[in-house]
Amino acid sequence: MIVHEIIHNPPEFLVVCRETDPRALTISANGIRSFIEEQSIKQDKVTTVSVGLSLFPLFEPFEVAIDRAQQAMQEAQAAGANCVRSYWSS
Repeated sequence: MIVHEIIHNPPEFLVVCRETDPRALTISANGIRSFIEEQSIKQDKVTTVSVGLSLFPLFEPFEVAIDRAQQAMQEAQAAGANCVRSYWSS
């Protein structure tokens, strides 16, 4: 797994997982999102997480997968944030 922080406001993070089942990836992303929300509520500071998921097949450029993930994240943000959206193919 590769984790890379992209500096923006708010911060964005990129996690690259090879050979990952899309269903398991979605479950994991929702678990992380839910955990962050629960912890922030306990601290009286609501934090939301918008997640965009995309697969990275061996036959396509990395940038294509990143573009899909960013598009999915933008959809999650437009849907009111604090959710997971995905694009599995172009």
